[in-house]
Amino acid sequence: LPVLLYGEKGVGKLHIAYAMHKESSKRSRLFAEIECENLTRQEFKQILEKYKNILYGKESGTVYLKNVDCLCSEVQRDVIDYIEHPSVRRNVRLIYSTTNSIEFLVESGIMMKKLGALFTELVLPIPPLRERPGCIEGIADMMLHEYNMVYGKQVVGFDGRAKKMLMEFHWPGNINQLKRVISSIIVYCSSYRISGEELKKQLEQEVQLEKSVLSKEEAFQIDLKK
Repeated sequence: LPVLLYGEKGVGKLHIAYAMHKESSKRSRLFAEIECENLTRQEFKQILEKYKNILYGKESGTVYLKNVDCLCSEVQRDVIDYIEHPSVRRNVRLIYSTTNSIEFLVESGIMMKKLGALFTELVLPIPPLRERPGCIEGIADMMLHEYNMVYGKQVVGFDGRAKKMLMEFHWPGNINQLKRVISSIIVYCSSYRISGEELKKQLEQEVQLEKSVLSKEEAFQIDLKK
């Protein structure tokens, strides 16, 4: 069945989609990602025509439709036609992702009811990072290893205070934010272990950045009645 990955921004839906592809019978074939945000009808038709062997054929792999909650109304009918095409049903592994409830979008009239039903055949909710604190240290260690190789460092881990702070932070940006924090710390880290003091400074910057973004959003609210 096609799978809908449902979760907040930054929880790693693309990574999960790719992992599902690599564990499937389609693992040796292509993983095709289509970004649905700001996708126009003309662009979607051009994609289907240009890559028809990948998106329809017997040698097709996995097609990942990213941010399906952002599909504009004019593209939704074409997406339905694609999903229901016999060759797609027979040959393609479909995975979708959304940050908003499909049920809400259908009820509010933003998404066509038929498309909503196609997207929700099998839903896999992805919990935010703050709801799975037991995973944070393991994910952070993997990122640490990755950035050690990128930046030529030899940071072996976190001290006790830093580990506690990692698990207690609310991580509004989820995996993406954690990755940014680890990357920034390693660039400046001069010891073999990340201290609580170093992590505290970086997390304080993240809080200030979040406040700055929120204030800008408030500043740019426009009263369309005027």
